[in-house]
Amino acid sequence: MIEEVGEQLKENDLAVLEPTLVDGVESIGESNLLLRTLTKVKPGKHLQIQRVLRKIFTDAFMREGITIPLRVENSES
Repeated sequence: MIEEVGEQLKENDLAVLEPTLVDGVESIGESNLLLRTLTKVKPGKHLQIQRVLRKIFTDAFMREGITIPLRVENSES
């Protein structure tokens, strides 16, 4: 699903040079899975595309019924 989303992003955004690829698993925890992905973009566009890609991933996960646990930061010191 992640690579499909990356392919769609490339088709829809001229700043994306190559579709997103899953590069591997960074870590696995009790309630999380951290994947490393790579998306080649035009110079100076990485932060913009990073935000767009995260939004698209979140929407795709919700459509597929995949829940993402929220990490709540403790603001008390």
